Amino acid sequence: MAIRIEVALAANARLGEGPIWDAAAGVLWWVDITAGTIHRYDPATGRDAARDFGEPVGCVAPRAAGGLVVAAKSGFHLYDWETGVATPLSDPEPDRGANRFNDGTTDGQGRFWAGTMKDIGDPAPEGRFYRLDTDHGVTPWRGGFYTTNGLAFSPDGRRMYFSDSNARVRRIWTCDYDPETGTPGPPAPFFDTRDVAGRPDGATVDAEGCYWCAGIGGGQIYRL
Repeated sequence: MAIRIEVALAANARLGEGPIWDAAAGVLWWVDITAGTIHRYDPATGRDAARDFGEPVGCVAPRAAGGLVVAAKSGFHLYDWETGVATPLSDPEPDRGANRFNDGTTDGQGRFWAGTMKDIGDPAPEGRFYRLDTDHGVTPWRGGFYTTNGLAFSPDGRRMYFSDSNARVRRIWTCDYDPETGTPGPPAPFFDTRDVAGRPDGATVDAEGCYWCAGIGGGQIYRL
């Protein structure tokens, strides 16, 4: 089967990340992390609208109540796309000024998972994963990561995946996940990307339960 790749949007982003398809609205949300902008791409019209968030934005997710939940430099926020108003919820790392949020996703119950990373100065394993619950409470999970990435859940919601993109690590882990409580079990190695071109970056899981990952620096996407 021939693989065909097409440019959907020539965005010229500084650091385009976090694409998430909004099935209800029929649009693709994505962020330009270093530019600090949130984007809404409508494939029906080909129009990409952008809003300046005012700080680096790691990832977003649409909310059932409308608007977005955002993980940014200063923590978690709610965001009204129409008005551009951001409502701060929690900054879980007020003592780590060199850190910012990076990748994130939601589980099947609407909890928002996102991880931080050191973004200023030399790389260091100072990143941590956090869970934002539907009542807006924040729970830290695991730390000691360089570049938190690759968050995804299995179709039944009982398996969680995550990765560290740093060249010293470049590994993907998986763990059991309790969808009732939002609690992950002990992580186990899933895949070491030293076996392929590219380090693990953004990811998702398909309907068959396979993990798709963008191999940064390798020019490929791989399915595990």
